[in-house]
Amino acid sequence: RVTDRMVIEGPTLKVRRFTDKEILALFHAETDPNVALAIKMAAYSGMRLSEITALRIEHLESVGKSGHIFNLMNAGRRKTAASYRKVPVHPTLWRTIRSAIKSRASNEYILPGEPTDKYGNRSAALSKRIARVIDQITNDPAAREHSFRHALISKLAEAGVRKEWRMAIVGHEGSDVHDQYTQADYLTQLLGVISKVEYRNVPA
Repeated sequence: RVTDRMVIEGPTLKVRRFTDKEILALFHAETDPNVALAIKMAAYSGMRLSEITALRIEHLESVGKSGHIFNLMNAGRRKTAASYRKVPVHPTLWRTIRSAIKSRASNEYILPGEPTDKYGNRSAALSKRIARVIDQITNDPAAREHSFRHALISKLAEAGVRKEWRMAIVGHEGSDVHDQYTQADYLTQLLGVISKVEYRNVPA
């Protein structure tokens, strides 16, 4: 069952960012609701799929008058200390999530109904479905699930967001901003930063 997307040439697998055109194609692909929402969450937050599937509605928290964050501090077990973080919710993403969670209980997962494997991981089946959607828009093996993170980081860099904040948002080791999470003004600044991300139709 090995596909071209699984083949690694050389010591490491090269993963590239998605282009804006590819991101928009993924947003409009015909698929199931969980895949569609997971794709949008990955593109606008840079979160890993294992982080996205661990989020419950109660992990969405309000900041200020209209902002929201994903609180990954207590949403399942993370791989590294930097992964325990608060991720700003992009305004475009919030509109989609608000509709998806309407009238649902706070202890429900944002992405409901995904099976859990013996390790407590809910992302395996969803990952395979996302890979099939990616295969619909490109046959490049360097375009993978991780390409969403690369796309978001690139967008933040292009918008002039400093490296420290980019690292904090996506949970890269080396960021030392976690002690600021209790400061409302800091979270408000993160919301301003994430709102700079925009995927556009670029003329060929």
